[in-house]
Amino acid sequence: QTEEELHHDEYERFLIVDGTCLMRAGEETYNLAAGDYFAVPLHTPHQLTVTSASPCKAILQRLSVE
Repeated sequence: QTEEELHHDEYERFLIVDGTCLMRAGEETYNLAAGDYFAVPLHTPHQLTVTSASPCKAILQRLSVE
């Protein structure tokens, strides 16, 4: 499980390439698996928890708001 994060000046996006995880963003929780894409909205607290027996692998992209 990752630490909860909150971003005001960068967008964070995930493309899951292997395994599964839960993404909690604000009050919502999303089940993500290989092939799923998730864009975290600005100003939204979020946290990721691996749910597969093997590591969950993702491509992470962070983009500055500017």
